[in-house]
Amino acid sequence: MGGQCAPTTIKKKLSALRTAHIDAGFDATHLVSSVIETTIRGIKRFHGERGEGRAIPITLPVLERILATLDQYPTIAGGRRNADNCATAFAMAFAGFLRMGEFTYTSFDRMFDLRRGSVDFVLSSVRLSASKTDPFRKGVAVTLPTMKRSSTNPLDRIRRLVRDYPKPPEAPLFDLGEGTPFARKDVEKVLQKALTRAGYDSEGYTGHSFRRGAATWASSLGFSDVDIMEMGRWSSTAWTRYVERDISQKILRVDGLFDTKKRSTAGIGNGIPRRSVHWAPNV
Repeated sequence: MGGQCAPTTIKKKLSALRTAHIDAGFDATHLVSSVIETTIRGIKRFHGERGEGRAIPITLPVLERILATLDQYPTIAGGRRNADNCATAFAMAFAGFLRMGEFTYTSFDRMFDLRRGSVDFVLSSVRLSASKTDPFRKGVAVTLPTMKRSSTNPLDRIRRLVRDYPKPPEAPLFDLGEGTPFARKDVEKVLQKALTRAGYDSEGYTGHSFRRGAATWASSLGFSDVDIMEMGRWSSTAWTRYVERDISQKILRVDGLFDTKKRSTAGIGNGIPRRSVHWAPNV
């Protein structure tokens, strides 16, 4: 188990197991043990913490080049139909801060996967029947932009998709050919090919690059934390882990650390902290 799961994953699985025992009326005290904690710490020291595998963010300028490439070179995706499906999905993924699993599927289930009927053109939204943060499958409506004459407008692209490839409301919203699923591995291959053709090094880009890129782009435009949390359906500031700041921004922050003209709120204008200032320990 230690070689396959990260220590944090082991803890989560044990927590879920304890909860299942308690819900079933069983004794769960054997799952709370100092021996288990010591074992997990040992696994952490032996294997180390796994890298987060941070996807390179796809910001709006990158998205525009990806879509333009797919529009101009549809053979990248295996033909015009596939290119239109992928370009539309990519535009929607960015605009809706979508996770890869929210718009791809390997075995279509009309109860949980995106259907043609999931799109509401009147309310400018797409309804997700299932998502990571919706364990009870209540569903959530994701608002999409309505700007006109833009190649990145997902609603315009969905309208063209519905017009050019008509299907009933219960049919999958996206596919890679009649009866062919919109599988994550295949969609990511198209994304990487489009990136390469557009002049980017595709290594490091994944389906999660859209969600991370949307958060990064919104932050760079000055969107508030509350707005970004709402748009990305985050219940906390966990989205800040996704934001990739430009090197110039990092330099400005570090330079600010050495700005002696700024007045310190800790009362150390002369370099000596007040007695009332208590510096927090490393935690």
